[in-house]
Amino acid sequence: MPINKSMLFGSGRSNSGWFRVVPPVRVLLAATLIQGALIQGTMVGAAHAQDASSRADLAPDEVNNAAKQAADRFFDVLKRRPRRGIALDRVYGYHVQNRSLDSFLESLENDSSGNDAQRGTRMFILGLMQTQRGKAAAAENALSVAEELLPDEAMVCFERGRALLAIGETERAADAFERAIDRGPARNEALPIYTELGQLYARVGDREKSLRVWKRLEQQIPGDQRIQTQIAATLAREGQYDEALRRYTELAKTARKEDDQIAAAIGAAEMRRKLDQPDQAVADLEAILARLRPGSWLYRDVRNRIEDGFIRGGDYDGLAKYYQAKLDAAPDDLSLRTRLGGILMRAGRLQDAIGMLREAVERAPDDADVRLSLIEVLEKTGDREAAAKQYEALTQRDAGNPDYLLRWGELVASDPKVDPEQRAERAVAIWKRLADARNDDAVVLSQIADRYRSVKRDEDAIELYRRAIEIDPTSPQYREYLGEYLLQLDRKPEAIEVWKSIAAGDRRDRDALVRLAEVFTTFKLRDEAIAAWDDAASTDLDFGQRLRYASVLSDNESYERALETLEEAAELAETPEDREQLLTQRIKTYKDSGTLDQRIAQVAKDATSAGDFRELAMMHSAGGQMTDAATAIDR
Repeated sequence: MPINKSMLFGSGRSNSGWFRVVPPVRVLLAATLIQGALIQGTMVGAAHAQDASSRADLAPDEVNNAAKQAADRFFDVLKRRPRRGIALDRVYGYHVQNRSLDSFLESLENDSSGNDAQRGTRMFILGLMQTQRGKAAAAENALSVAEELLPDEAMVCFERGRALLAIGETERAADAFERAIDRGPARNEALPIYTELGQLYARVGDREKSLRVWKRLEQQIPGDQRIQTQIAATLAREGQYDEALRRYTELAKTARKEDDQIAAAIGAAEMRRKLDQPDQAVADLEAILARLRPGSWLYRDVRNRIEDGFIRGGDYDGLAKYYQAKLDAAPDDLSLRTRLGGILMRAGRLQDAIGMLREAVERAPDDADVRLSLIEVLEKTGDREAAAKQYEALTQRDAGNPDYLLRWGELVASDPKVDPEQRAERAVAIWKRLADARNDDAVVLSQIADRYRSVKRDEDAIELYRRAIEIDPTSPQYREYLGEYLLQLDRKPEAIEVWKSIAAGDRRDRDALVRLAEVFTTFKLRDEAIAAWDDAASTDLDFGQRLRYASVLSDNESYERALETLEEAAELAETPEDREQLLTQRIKTYKDSGTLDQRIAQVAKDATSAGDFRELAMMHSAGGQMTDAATAIDR
């Protein structure tokens, strides 16, 4: 089909202004181009797009002036308190985007005006900027000067220590962290300094120095349970389990809230396990269990920790003995008996598990969970007949539960010891009981139809799908299921008629037509899909639906109609994300239609704005012309 040039080259760029992009996004765009993700994903982060949209009425010079004023304000904040954070990020980002970072850093380094504090602050900022840039050696040089000029600033020593770590100067880094502590950091800044130093000593194997660091932190901030908890957790990660145990044990006694006491007690039990004290760890966890409400998430967590202690070592027999001892002490505890049956099953002691669970069933014949556990073990042993009897007992006690009859029938249908035709008849008889009992439930009838399909009862399955449709005619899924099955049975005309009924009569509306179109698309019925989409297009399609319609048209090589549909979608695009999707699909359509080079030539000829060059870069990238794409980004 010929392509109308007005469709290709007059695609409405100027009628909404949606190609406008402020110059600072070019760095982000370049990164995305390099990754080759222009056609597959969103080009610009939502924050940048929203910012660009909110200032679309400003001229480029005004935008640049506003960005510079914002960066200057953040620089003033940074000079008052040089720290990592938003102010540093915004100043750094501004100079990166405007290619002025080198000159800015040079000005910081060469500015000798002001007193020592002012010069030291500038060198501190320079060091932070170099750290942000990934130049650890240059950062350390700047921070060493800042440390001399700012004798009371703890964080400059800390940042210098981190820079030294980055270049492998471990001993000098430790000294810098020590100097940071000696300078008396603020309470909120002390923790990261102590943590970095303590972990550094632990990494180099100097346990004694590491412990001294934690003790000094405890002395500087006494009684802070949050700090104590973090120290204990850090010591545990470092493998200093005995020290972590001491702190967790103390916290379990002194924490003000009971939840914190329990959390610390759990930590202590875990440390005992790490210290090869499994019996004491289990005893501690059992003491915690006694304080918890059975059935709560924390109760289950602690119980699972007890089990994990055995399971990690593969000691299922030990775990079984543990539960057997608890069962001996409380023989009427049905939950213990059921859990022991499950443990025996995991240990591979299937016959012992069956015996344990059969006894539990005898004690509590109405407990469904116990029977289901027994069924699971019986299935593992291959005794499907015995498992089926347990399902029969379940249905006698809860005849209204469809899951039991469905699963019972599946179990019978899969029994390899029985003739295929015979087991299919038995399964159908079970499912028919459910169909008769729930003959007004479309969901259950469709589930039974699925089971009939599995045993080749084709006409019975079709009949149940049709009954489900009659019961719930407004729900399209049952028509979809029936159509799919008819197509599978090579009854294509019947399948198409069933699917068409999704959007027939009083059900014919936009959403039903779109759903019908998607069904035909899914099953690769091209002509039917296009016809359904055409019908849907006569209704009030939303933006996403028009975009999908255009995609289907393009896939079917109806490129001119696809572009017309994208024109219609452009009128509905409201957000930057919508406009980005629209642009991406336009470019894909140009590429698929073989007209991408023509479009590139036209845009290159007329391009004057940042938005034009951005569009040009995206098209070059779609065509694999990455050098030209980079040039357009620079433009």
